Amino acid sequence: MTARRSAFLCALVLAGCSWPDGSTLEDHPLVNIQVTELEDQAALEAFVTALDARGIKATLMVGEYMATEKCEQLRAYDQYGHEIMVYGRPEEVAGEAVEVTDLSRDEQQSLIGAAKSAIEDCLGHAVSGYRSYHFAHNEDTWQVLDALGFEYNLSYVAHSTNAVAGHEDDEWPYSVPDHTFWAVPIHSAKLEGQTKAFCDMPFSGLTAEEWEALLRTEFDRSAELGLPLKVLFHSYFSANDAGRWSAFLSLLDYAMAQGAEFITVAQMMGQTPNR
Repeated sequence: MTARRSAFLCALVLAGCSWPDGSTLEDHPLVNIQVTELEDQAALEAFVTALDARGIKATLMVGEYMATEKCEQLRAYDQYGHEIMVYGRPEEVAGEAVEVTDLSRDEQQSLIGAAKSAIEDCLGHAVSGYRSYHFAHNEDTWQVLDALGFEYNLSYVAHSTNAVAGHEDDEWPYSVPDHTFWAVPIHSAKLEGQTKAFCDMPFSGLTAEEWEALLRTEFDRSAELGLPLKVLFHSYFSANDAGRWSAFLSLLDYAMAQGAEFITVAQMMGQTPNR
């Protein structure tokens, strides 16, 4: 770990740089928990309650509805220290899912801009991060993110074709040429030989026990390699399934037992080696 990273996190997380056992930040894995929710207030509240009980700050991605209809709740999360970002998911058409890339540039700007404005009006300050449904984005999306002043695009997947050329294997954030934002790739894992974004839905075919084991395995792998583990949960899914919920809590407690530091994207940016 670089001196810059150590100094940044020491100032951010602790008054000093050592634990009671004499270990330092260099010995502690980094984890970024991401939670997406558009409408299920109770599910999101369950996630935040579990995180708060453990003193964990997370990255919460929401849309216009949560900001307008559940503003008090969202503002409380923000004031506690959770990182609030924009989640872009178009409404379904005739019962069929629609991705951001199915929209025109103007339609994308309307969707993303409305969510950003609603969240900022609720919180009273700017928000800087964005992710698309299914990690879908294109040149129109990038232009919209530039125009709206976003700093982070979380719609990339590490070790996949959904990455900027030359950065396919990057797991740390990296700048995107000719754009104002940084790519923040989600961790990925293999499922039946295919690379999947490391979030609960792509691995819904696994049993809860298999998913819990995979969460621990990928945490261990990232820690061994000195990489931040970024894992995404859909609260409407994992909070409403007893096995998935148990797996989520198990990850938190397992990571804490290993001395992990839970960080937001903004905190991660403060010590990425690609700066």
